[in-house]
Amino acid sequence: MAEVDVLAEARDAYHRRDWDTALRGFAAARDQGELPPDDVLAQSAAAWWLGRVEEALAAGEEAYRRYLHGQRPRQARW
Repeated sequence: MAEVDVLAEARDAYHRRDWDTALRGFAAARDQGELPPDDVLAQSAAAWWLGRVEEALAAGEEAYRRYLHGQRPRQARW
C-alpha cells in the first residue's frame, strides 16, 4: 500500500475517532517516512485517547518542536 494511502486511512480513522486504527495507521505511515506535524499531533491525540500516555506525550512534544522550529510557530501548543 502506498504511503499516501496509509496516511489517508490514518487521517480518516482519526476523524472517525477510531483511535486504534488511527494510531496503527500513523505508525505505519511513519515507517514509510516523516509525518507532517499535524499528523504527529493527531497521532499524539489518538494515543492519549487509548490511554497510552507516554506515547501521547512523546508525540505531542515532537509536534510542538516541529511546529516551533518550522514555519508554523503559532501552532506550537499542547
